[in-house]
This record gives sequence, structure tokens and C-alpha cells, in this order.
Amino acid sequence: MMEYIFFDRSLSDLFVEYAGQQGVECTQTQDDMGITVALPEDLPEAVEEVLENRYDELLEQQAALIEAEEPGLIHVAGIRVELADGRPCMVRIAPEMMNRLLGCMSIEELHGLVTGIARDVENPDGRALCCSASSAATGHSASDSVGE
Repeated sequence: MMEYIFFDRSLSDLFVEYAGQQGVECTQTQDDMGITVALPEDLPEAVEEVLENRYDELLEQQAALIEAEEPGLIHVAGIRVELADGRPCMVRIAPEMMNRLLGCMSIEELHGLVTGIARDVENPDGRALCCSASSAATGHSASDSVGE
């Protein structure tokens, strides 16, 4: 499933309506993080591209709505991870980068990636990638965490 996240129901509804006009069936779920619109992964490339473009347009509208509601708001984004010693740590990500990442992976996949990177930073393996036994020694590597 390809997932798109929204923070405004009217914008997610517009996306679902547009996807329907393209012949794509969607599902919407809402949780504390926002509204997730899920689409099948086996879409033709041309349909996928027009949906990505529409999502980008709606993200701009979403940013404008937030700015209108709270002028001067500082735009920040981050992923909270727990370090090996149990301390929480906020990994800051530029909002533009966060939007791009969330356009191609779910929040769970992104969290898994960032958690894996943090784990590998705490437990570095200096060997070349072709010789790395990081996954054997620790049971994980940053790339293993995607999708956890």
C-alpha cells in the first residue's frame, strides 16, 4: 500500500475524490498523527505521477491553512527515538524533507529507518559495507529497521 498523510479532513477528502476520478480506490484512517489515505501499490506509473502531483498541491494548501491559522508559526518536524540507554531523543528533520519522505514511505517505515540509524550511530561498525557483520553482531542495521 502507498500511504499519504493529511492533517485536514477536507484536503484528504479532496485527494480521495481526485483518486476516484483516476479510477483508484482508497481507504482513509485517522489516528493521533493525522489522516492516512492508502492506495494500492500496483498503479500505472502515469496515474501514480498525477496523484503525487495532486498530493504536492494539497500539501501546499495544508501549509497555507496552518500559516493562516497560526501566523509566524515555526515549521519544524522530527521523529522521536529511544536511545539504547532508554533516553528519548528527538531527531530533527527539515519539514520539506519530512514531506518528501512521507510522500514515499509510511510514518512507521520512516520511524524504523531513523531508529535504525540512531542504533547504528550508537553502535558503529567501521568495516566496509561488503564486509560488515553489523546485522549479525547486533541483529539489526539501519536498513533492516525500515518497515519494522
